[in-house]
Amino acid sequence: MPALYETVVLGSTRSCQSGLRMLCERPEVCRWVRKLAVRPDYYLAWPRPDKPIDETWVAEQLAAIAHKRKLLSMHTFDWDGHEMPGNVLWDALRDGCPELRTLSTNVGYNPIDSSSSLFTFHNLKAFSLTVRHTPQSLWDMLIQHSPNLEELNLCSFSPATRLFDLSPLFTAQWPHLKCIVLGCFGFQHDFTLSFDVDSMNTWIAQHPALSYLRFVWSFKRWISPDEVPALPCTQIDSYAGIFQQIPLSAPSTLTTLDLMTEPIYDSRVRLEILDIWMQVTDGSFFHFMCTTAGEWAKRMQGLLVLHVPRLKVLSLTEGHRYRWRKKTMARFAAGIVRMNERLDQVNMRWVRERCKGHLKQEGRYDVVRGSDGGVKSVMVSERGFTLVGNTFTRCVEYKI
Repeated sequence: MPALYETVVLGSTRSCQSGLRMLCERPEVCRWVRKLAVRPDYYLAWPRPDKPIDETWVAEQLAAIAHKRKLLSMHTFDWDGHEMPGNVLWDALRDGCPELRTLSTNVGYNPIDSSSSLFTFHNLKAFSLTVRHTPQSLWDMLIQHSPNLEELNLCSFSPATRLFDLSPLFTAQWPHLKCIVLGCFGFQHDFTLSFDVDSMNTWIAQHPALSYLRFVWSFKRWISPDEVPALPCTQIDSYAGIFQQIPLSAPSTLTTLDLMTEPIYDSRVRLEILDIWMQVTDGSFFHFMCTTAGEWAKRMQGLLVLHVPRLKVLSLTEGHRYRWRKKTMARFAAGIVRMNERLDQVNMRWVRERCKGHLKQEGRYDVVRGSDGGVKSVMVSERGFTLVGNTFTRCVEYKI
């Protein structure tokens, strides 16, 4: 029972309706909940769009549960609805959940009330807010009342119009800050950047405990500027952002590098030859993405399995055109495993070439080994869309 209900994710309208009623009626379950995520009318619902729900009702049900002090062990709460809940929920969580240290929420089209009870929590260790504006009360909570902050996530879903001011952030000092996710950054109307690069780098240098850093950028149809300097990080192990900001002063600690913010090469130019030099002989995980249909992914995996002997997880994303394919995704993945039997997992995604990022099919292929350690088969887990638009899922074992 404790392990089953330690993390509760209400990831759709139906889950919210049934899950909240269950928590109201069964207080013996509530006492085991450590993490609770509530996502009414979730925008990532699969495979069909979620149904609308009265988010006020959802917030009131959660508040009633918290007011009765049924969630005494909960230390993480995540709200992801169309709008931010009212004070009734934040008051209940603050007063009824003494162990709450990680708080996440998003803000929709309604403006943020600077006197919201969301900004009255103390001693938070992690805070995440997806928001249009950042009121002063937010910075007061984070800078003055949360000196032991370890994780900060401030992002916006709409980079075209939601480039908010982060200058108050550069006055904060959090000696235990380990993880930071910030954005969206980009160009303003006069083509200047939406934040001061020198102030950002100075502030980053004052937080040597940082180990994870992700910057979310959106340059729309433009490319990123060349003059953005590298970040002054010395102990970072995970970085996601633009190529120019790679923390070159931390080569011995950097283990995860994500440069998916923008294409490194602009496909509007008619490229005929592309030479890339990468030295990743000690890598165990590699993800290659090219959203143009062709043989890019196939050629890249052939190079990786031969020249990266410690590779354990290989992920490939390639552009897809509607045509009858000679080889299924499972057969393609099985062929990769045959080329390098040291692999433990292969992940593949096909996206529509003419609708950037739109998923066509994805699959996960876990290697199954026999008693002698050799590859026996792969466990296939696939989902996607058929040619006529229907959805499908498939879980089978594919013999090697």
